[in-house]
Amino acid sequence: MNYLDLKNELSLCKDKLADLNQAFDLAKSQNQLDSLTEKTHDPVFWFDQKEAQKVISAQNELQSKINQYKEIQSLFETIEMTYELTLIDESMDLSETESQISQMMQLADDLKIKTLLSKPYDKLNAILEFHPGAGGTESQDWAEMLFRMYLRYAEAKNYKVSVLD
Repeated sequence: MNYLDLKNELSLCKDKLADLNQAFDLAKSQNQLDSLTEKTHDPVFWFDQKEAQKVISAQNELQSKINQYKEIQSLFETIEMTYELTLIDESMDLSETESQISQMMQLADDLKIKTLLSKPYDKLNAILEFHPGAGGTESQDWAEMLFRMYLRYAEAKNYKVSVLD
């Protein structure tokens, strides 16, 4: 990576951060988190375990999103500082910056998806069924491969998975 590549990547990172700012409102999320934290301080709060579990879950999810957003901003600032340093010394090694850029892009994409999928029905369960159909052994093998693929994907995304049959 050279100076011009870094300049182009920085421009892409700025665009990605601007898109993320439209989807994720940090101030609103922080206010929601403060409100949920305030609820947990109420002595009566812990009497209803189901409601307490919902609030704690929502609180943890919001805290995770806020931390991820702050990490993205920190990475962007680091990338900007590196760019400014390359204006002074164009012979700098930018290998670490490349990994920071890819990490920032991945985190921004993940947070954008989490933010866009935050409606009430987005958290509901999904049921997948795999039926091999006609084709004998090959179709059964294909259904098994699809099952494993979806299972690995769900595990990678930290979804709870239960196999019924």
